[in-house]
Amino acid sequence: MESQEEQQALDCMTRHIRAFLLQSSEGRKADYGEPCENCEKIKECNFDWLSIMDPLLERSKVKINMVI
Repeated sequence: MESQEEQQALDCMTRHIRAFLLQSSEGRKADYGEPCENCEKIKECNFDWLSIMDPLLERSKVKINMVI
């Protein structure tokens, strides 16, 4: 059974993937903040998508390197 934290991470990640697919199909640049604009959890996470997705990212064999 998944924890509430893992479920939130799954929901967040799925929102972002869905938004990226739509943006791509419309020929737009990826906008990582767009899926957050109408999210019911925005007051809880305050756009901190990386921390929200962390429970899943830690378990994944695919690693993301954030370079700014």
